[in-house]
Formats: sequence, structure tokens, C-alpha cells
Amino acid sequence: MTTGRPADGAGTRGGAGILEGIRVLDFSHQLSGPYATMILGDMGATVIKVESPGRGDGIRYEGRIAPEVGSHFFWGVNRNKRSITLDLKHPEGLAVALRLARSCDIVVENFRPGVMDKLGLSYEAVRAVNPDVVYLSITAFGAEGPMAQRPGMDLILQAVTGVMGITGEANDRPPVKIGPPIMDMSTALYGVAAMLLALFHRERTGQGQKADISMLDCGVSLMAAQATALLMGTGKEGRFGSGHPNLAPYQAYRDSRGAHFIVACLTNTFWRRLCARLGLGELVDDPRFADMGARSRHKDELNAVLEPIFAGRPADEWVELLAQEDIPCARVNMPSEALALDQLARNGMVGEMTHPAAGVHKVVASPLHVSPPPRLERDAPMLGEHTGEILREFGYTDDEIEGLRSAGAV
Repeated sequence: MTTGRPADGAGTRGGAGILEGIRVLDFSHQLSGPYATMILGDMGATVIKVESPGRGDGIRYEGRIAPEVGSHFFWGVNRNKRSITLDLKHPEGLAVALRLARSCDIVVENFRPGVMDKLGLSYEAVRAVNPDVVYLSITAFGAEGPMAQRPGMDLILQAVTGVMGITGEANDRPPVKIGPPIMDMSTALYGVAAMLLALFHRERTGQGQKADISMLDCGVSLMAAQATALLMGTGKEGRFGSGHPNLAPYQAYRDSRGAHFIVACLTNTFWRRLCARLGLGELVDDPRFADMGARSRHKDELNAVLEPIFAGRPADEWVELLAQEDIPCARVNMPSEALALDQLARNGMVGEMTHPAAGVHKVVASPLHVSPPPRLERDAPMLGEHTGEILREFGYTDDEIEGLRSAGAV
């Protein structure tokens, strides 16, 4: 592990985590990088978020609550971090950044390729002061190549990867964006895996490394099944709404009140149970519906039978009736309904934190159930909230800190 780190003055109200003692210097912004580093912070790592003076991470201003508080978007991916403001284009600001990097285990950035090089914070520059550092670089399309310098964000990557191309209804309806920022969030999860794997490699060999991941690659990887079928020449390309090209019944159905619920007969056993529960025993031996392949080929005919039946009761009644027969089914919830589920509460997925400006509020907790458990220790920081505190930890005197402020470096 990297040696010579200053003592961590963050304090631990939530208890020591699995990654206690790991320091992360986070230059990332928006969603992918910050979500990845938040996961490390949840697990006990000390995360120092570097932001530009006066403005900070742009996501602070997307649907913000108040200027000094930030936005729900910012809160959602930046807890368990401390914020320091540095002007990385100022020579003294760069010197501070390199001094911090010298004593950190991980450095994370998600700028366009070449930006960190121009700032003097490339992997090579950081490695020169910290040879065993783990350096994670997140890009939109890749570090090199014909698309490397194009701007990329979640919506763009949903389009480019083909994910949006297969999302939505058929019959010339427009493609649909997946609700959550799936490209950002999946890239963050791959980023966490890359950082932990690199740390594990360093533990074994003593060697740091640079890890590169792109939203393009991560997005395409989410379509592993569809992409493999296409590469092998057996895939069906198109939009299937809530359904599936090779499974039936396996989709959303409309109930008597206009709500929707899912029926997902993944196997013939579930199909036979559904027929029995609906009083449609004759369909079991109907050659059009006898097996999954037949049902997929005759999906329109099958739905012509099922849709009028399902439209006769409310979704909640159908879910209760079908669940009694162990038939996979679910009501299509809105997020507010999902957050109110008793099961979610039992899983401990809704917690509370206290923000210095906004007071006590609820948050989505970590889904990781490990020991020591994830912590809800420190709410998302206000811009530059910990600048002086962090600088003192890294050996700066009060006079030096004042000099940095006067120079506009912090």
C-alpha cells in the first residue's frame, strides 16, 4: 500500500469500513465518476472531491434545492466525501493537487481524453510522485479512436450503443430513453470493479496501474445476450416494448383501471399454471401455444386471448391471484411506490442523513450487505466545505492556506 499518508481527520461516525485506510482523490464530475467514488466512500474509503472554485461540479445545479445546498442529483452520488476547491489551471493549485495525489491510493477522473494531460495531472505525472497509484480514467467513447474527442453523456451513449434502438414500442413508434441514467450508473459500477481489481493486483504485486473504461464499452456490454446473438447471426433486432422476442407471455398487461402489471412465464411450467388459474386448460395442448417457441411465433394470437381477461380486474387483484400459484408477476410501480415497499424497508434501503443546510432527510442506502457494512456517515458536501481541513491534514499551515486563497489557487 502507499505509505507516508497524513492522518485522516475525517472521523468515523458510521464505524470502520472494509476500505478504511484507502484514500481516493476524485477529480470526476456529473454522474459516472462520482457514483463510483461514492460507493468506495460508503465502504469506508476516504474520498476527497476536487472541485473548481466558485462553481464546482456542474451537477450541483441540475434541479438544485438552493445554491448553498446543491441538487438532489448531486446529493444522490456524492455522500461520504469531502470537498476541496482547487484551480487546477493555477500553478499553485496544480502543486496542491499533486501533493494530495502523492499520498492517495486512487485517483479518478472522467474528462475528455487529453484534459488531464494539459492540466499536468496525467497518469504519468501522478505516477512520478506516487509510483504505485491506481489511476482510473473514465471516457465517453475511449481514450483513442475516431470518436474519442466527441462529447458524450448518458443520452448520447444510450443512442450510440444501440440500447435506445431496442427500447420502446414497435410499429414505427419512436425509440425511448431508459428512465435512470443507465450508461452513467453502469459505467460507475464497472469503475468500482476496475479500482478494486487494481487494488487487489497491487496488494499481490506492489504495482499500481492506469485503468481505462468507456461508457461506450460498458453500455455495449449490457447487451451481452443480444449482441452475442447478433454476432452469431441468430439475433432478432427491433423494439419489443415490455415484451421479449423469444418469450411469451412475458410482458406488461393493462388492467381494468388503466394500470399495468407484468406476467412472465419464463418456463412451460409457469405457462401451465397460468392456464389452469385462468381456466384456459385447452390452450396447453393447442399447437400454437404448446411450447415457448410456438407461443413466441403466435404472440399476437396469444395476447388476443389474454388481454381481454386481464383487463377484467385491477392489477393488485391479478398479482395476488397469480402469486398464489407461484406465477411470476408484478405490478408496474412508480418509483415513489417502490420506495414505500415493506420489502425495501426490510432490506434497509432507505436511510437518513443530516445535511448542514437542509437538515434531516431520507436517502437511498447501499444495496451491499457485507461486513463491515456500508456507512451513511457524511452527507454530500457543500462546495469547498473542507478545503482548509484537508489542506491542514496534508501539512499546510494556516499562513500557507491563506496565501493559496489570496492567490486564487483554492
